[in-house]
Amino acid sequence: GNIPDGGAGDNHVHVGTTATIMFKTVGDYYIDVKANSGTSSAATRTLTCRYVRRNIRRLFPEDRNAFFNTFKTMLANSTDDGVARYGTNYKSIDYFVEVHLNKAATRRADHMHDGMGFLTQHVALSNAFEVAMQAVSPQLALPYWDVTEDEVLARTTYGGDPRGLWKTELWTDDWFGNATGSPAHIVERGRFAYQAVANGVEG
Repeated sequence: GNIPDGGAGDNHVHVGTTATIMFKTVGDYYIDVKANSGTSSAATRTLTCRYVRRNIRRLFPEDRNAFFNTFKTMLANSTDDGVARYGTNYKSIDYFVEVHLNKAATRRADHMHDGMGFLTQHVALSNAFEVAMQAVSPQLALPYWDVTEDEVLARTTYGGDPRGLWKTELWTDDWFGNATGSPAHIVERGRFAYQAVANGVEG
């Protein structure tokens, strides 16, 4: 069975042959297990809880919503306001848009995507984004999008037509939304409807 909350000094009693504890903060936990099924037995272990980046399609709904809500917070708060509220690791979405534009918007010098830039600078940007996100919601790890799944879906489900991918869960109102029905290519429904995006330096 599941025991949803695990923390330092917590005691849990569970009846059955298995028990699962979900730790909500990273760190090392000293576990002392005592079982009694006619004869008593005990075991002690140190367990380590670490951040794990997961496929966004495989997140539990509550974790996915926490990620999207944190993303919305980073959209709504400038870096200065966020630092005052969440600490010095906070950066706004506008900050990351600016960095990405500065490094990738020049066609003749795309430092983010050409050559080794993708393996170094884009990873560094993702790492910085995760740190900023954790300033708001320390329990989160930045999920990844496995685009190879979309390639398989396009081939096997939509007859090789990538436009069919707009029907997948990623682009529904509860996820990222999509702009396929908008002449202006604007997301018009869902959590990101009419979201403004910076096109220059953050003010």
